[in-house]
Parts: sequence; structure tokens; C-alpha cells
Amino acid sequence: MKIQQIVLFVTFCFLSGCKNTSTELTTIQAKQIPINNSIKNDLIVDSIIQPYRIHVKKELNSVLSYNVRDMHKNDGVYESTIGNFMADLLLERSNAVFEKREGKKVDVFLMNHGGIRSALGEGTIPLKAMYDVMPFDNTIVVVELTTQKLQQMLNYLSKAKRAHPIAGMTLKIDKNENIVETTIGGKTINKNKNYLIATSNFLYQGGDNMHFLANPVNYYELDYKIRNAMIDYLKKIDTIDVSLDNRFIQIR
Repeated sequence: MKIQQIVLFVTFCFLSGCKNTSTELTTIQAKQIPINNSIKNDLIVDSIIQPYRIHVKKELNSVLSYNVRDMHKNDGVYESTIGNFMADLLLERSNAVFEKREGKKVDVFLMNHGGIRSALGEGTIPLKAMYDVMPFDNTIVVVELTTQKLQQMLNYLSKAKRAHPIAGMTLKIDKNENIVETTIGGKTINKNKNYLIATSNFLYQGGDNMHFLANPVNYYELDYKIRNAMIDYLKKIDTIDVSLDNRFIQIR
């Protein structure tokens, strides 16, 4: 009898020990921890980072070129000095890559006014200025557009009332924002030809409502960041002297 009682007792304890237990979250507490000078540096971590900090600072302060005058994105109505500067150099750098890969030349470079995030002041241009002007990792893409799609692009630009940077083309509109004249590569538009437009991947994906870039005849990725293209260009140029050149004007 005692053995049976012991067996029953052990069995009961075993089954009790196997009983599922569950926990539930009942309270969440949080507090804000400000990141400021009150937080002491971790000297060990700081000693590891310091050599990299010195190297990065030296690189960012290295001088790329010299700028003759201040360049802003709002110093013109339909064009701007910094917009002209960026569009021109990006057309040049796009062709440096695209022509080598595809054996064809890009006709036009198109940017958006809002993509320019800083001005470029008169004087030396350090590398870090490129991160101010273009803080995004946008890349250059090329789309082949029919003349119908190209016309949609021109209509967009004529109605936008913003200095969206363009290069490789000129545009004239009247007081009612109707297109009066357009040239690409110094020639009038050939309705039987497709045109190659270089732009950013952001705009190709519909940024700034530039939906006319979608569903092109052909699409090419250059795997070339806009910021890197700017840096590569400036490394070759000693002095920058850019002005408004009436590439996009309104006739009153």
C-alpha cells in the first residue's frame, strides 16, 4: 500500500511539474534618453573610432575645385545657376559611361528642382559640399522616350513654374505657358526619332509626378551615383564659372 501511495505521489509531482505556465505582458514603460553632452564618451570606443574620424574629416575637407560666384537654385525663374551647372556636368558624365557601354549618346539630362538641397558658395569647393548639395544616394538612369512621351515631358516642364534643371535642350514658352520653341542638341525635334533622357532613379520611379518617364522604350541603369558623378567631374575642373544662359525662358 505504501508503495502504491509513493508511486501516486511521484506521478502527481511529475505531472504538476509538466504543467504549462504562460506569461503575459501587462505593462510597458518607456522614457526618453536625450543624446547630448551629458552622455560621457566611452574612451575605448572613442579610441577605436578616432583614426577613422580623422581620415573622414580630412577627406571631406579636401578641395575639389574653385567657384567664381555663388550658385543658388532660386536665382532664376525657369533655370538656375546651380541647376545649369549640375545638369551640364551630369549630361557629360552620363555620356562618359553610356557611350562607352552602349555606343550611343544621351540627348538630354533632366533633374528636379527639389533634388538640389544646398547652394554652392563662392570660393573653394570641399568634398563635403557635394553631400550638402546631394545628400541622397540617387543614381543615374537612362530612358528611351518616344516623341509622344517627350512631349509629355515638355508639357510638364512648361506648366511646372519651377526651375527644373535641364541640359542638352532649350525651351521657350509664351506668357500663357504654351511651348513656342524646343531644340535638342541644337536641332528641332524629329517626330520620327526616339530620344535618350538621362535622369535620376527617383524621378524614373515617379518622383515629383514625372510619370512620363515610366514605361520607356528602353531603360538603362548606369550604376553611377549622382553625387559621385559630381565629384568625378569637379576633380577634373580647376575653376567653375556658371551663369544663366536662357536655356529655358518665357517670352512676355
